[in-house]
Amino acid sequence: MKDGLTVYQAIQAAGGATEFSTMRHVAILRENKIIDCDLTKVEFMKTILKSGDLVNVPRKCFVSETEYSN
Repeated sequence: MKDGLTVYQAIQAAGGATEFSTMRHVAILRENKIIDCDLTKVEFMKTILKSGDLVNVPRKCFVSETEYSN
């Protein structure tokens, strides 16, 4: 990891987000603290990673739009 790498750049370097992931609730685990980042907003895209950070890009939650009725 090079110095000054942003969370967005790290995700792109790892292959980018898939159609099953959400960029709204990306979590950075840093020194036993969680930093929640909404990468749909520019100010969070610029978050600089530090050595030892772990980045979690969660899956989207899919809710069925079909309702069953009797």
